[in-house]
Amino acid sequence: MLILRKTYSKCNAAGLSFSALASKLGAYMQEVSTAVGVDVSVRNLSHPSDMAALAELISSNKQLRSLNLTGNGFGADGAVYLSEILRMCPTLHCLILGNNNLRAGVEKFADALWESQLEELSLTANALGARACQIASTAAPSTLISLDLSHNAFGPVGGAAVAKMLAANTSLRSLDLSLCGIARSGATSVAGALSGNTASVLRELNLQKNFIGPDGAEAVAAMLSTNRTLATLNLSDNRILEGQDTKGVTALAKALFENTTIVGLNLEYNDINGAGKAALLEAKQRSDHRRAVPLDLRF
Repeated sequence: MLILRKTYSKCNAAGLSFSALASKLGAYMQEVSTAVGVDVSVRNLSHPSDMAALAELISSNKQLRSLNLTGNGFGADGAVYLSEILRMCPTLHCLILGNNNLRAGVEKFADALWESQLEELSLTANALGARACQIASTAAPSTLISLDLSHNAFGPVGGAAVAKMLAANTSLRSLDLSLCGIARSGATSVAGALSGNTASVLRELNLQKNFIGPDGAEAVAAMLSTNRTLATLNLSDNRILEGQDTKGVTALAKALFENTTIVGLNLEYNDINGAGKAALLEAKQRSDHRRAVPLDLRF
């Protein structure tokens, strides 16, 4: 309680709304300054003063490793206080920021993000546009292992920004770009970056529902033919088969025969026809004996 009282005094001296924060966190408030993992998701910390008080309180936590702020809706105005949290908590390795309407507010903590030791970052569903995506990708620290940018409609331009990051990244193992609208050109950029980066250690890639089409699938297949680190790939709901255009499915079947490190491929909701399914299954059967475990192929 002594630490908490000191922090109360400091916050009050700075004119911060501690009472409002206390009403939203209740008994959990004391743990914020002491717990290794802090979960204040969906606590209605929507006002900048809430985030200011939280940042002041949490700055005294010298063992914090995980912070979940999902679903508070503090937006760009509250995002500035994330910079203080990142700088005052050097032990923080996991930061979950989903559903906070950050938008361009990512820029307000980009420098602190770059300087951090984060290993896991989630920015899912924050209405990030192409510019915000570019900022987030550029600010990704060299320690980052998992990055979730899903449910942000930043489109092909944002996809190209992520690809630029991937082209030189040597730490990221998991990347979620589902429902980002990167389309054919974005998928081609991402695939090209992974093909060109022989030092990449990416093992999980989620491209679900990005409308990459046959051309995008063909580009991803070309990457798979030479990639030897990716273990799971989600290409579900991507219009890989459009009318009579089967080149995407054909290329993926060929890549499956050549690639023996991938153990999970999701192609559900792509309306793959009988001939396409047969080609994929044949490629799986002819290559499974060269895999550590049989391929989990879904369509």
